[in-house]
Amino acid sequence: MRMTLARCFPALQVLCAGMFLTMLGPATVFAWQIDSARSLVTFHYEEDGEPRSGTFDRIGGTVDHTTGRIEESKADLKVATASLDLGDALREGVLATGPWLDSEAHPHAIFSLDRLTPLGGNRYEATGSLQIKDKKLPFSFPLLLEDDGREARVRGGLTFKRTDFNLRDVILESFVSIGDFIRLDFDIRSFQDARDKS
Repeated sequence: MRMTLARCFPALQVLCAGMFLTMLGPATVFAWQIDSARSLVTFHYEEDGEPRSGTFDRIGGTVDHTTGRIEESKADLKVATASLDLGDALREGVLATGPWLDSEAHPHAIFSLDRLTPLGGNRYEATGSLQIKDKKLPFSFPLLLEDDGREARVRGGLTFKRTDFNLRDVILESFVSIGDFIRLDFDIRSFQDARDKS
């Protein structure tokens, strides 16, 4: 008994769809390695009413991104707190102590990215958490993402109240006025390492 074209067409659709999916293969996950030599986190605060800033230049971590689904990107950005450069050894030593960054017990501040929400063009809202010492809090902030397929650059910043992370020193602050808020500006560069996740 011969099958009519009308009866064959649905079967052909299923067959063609299966062949197409086979050609596509599994989703490719790209691990973006942080380029520490070209990445920087800038630290802004006020001391006695005057703006001051410094930089962290030892930055590591990875970003996992599945092709075509940038909103599902995940990242862990680790900043070595002992790498803070304020241009003043005395201030750097104070901020490395227990009441502040406590670099010996907590060598890294960690930003974990949970998702990216497109805002148009190369603008996104990053949603995740920031951990300083033993305190971890949720954050959302806008960023710019430039990606040429091989290298990527992310720029953005967030502001937080330092006492939310228990960054305080009662004795020091009886002599010096430290502003309540700290801003971190990110300029992170990374390169791509493709991995096939079956």
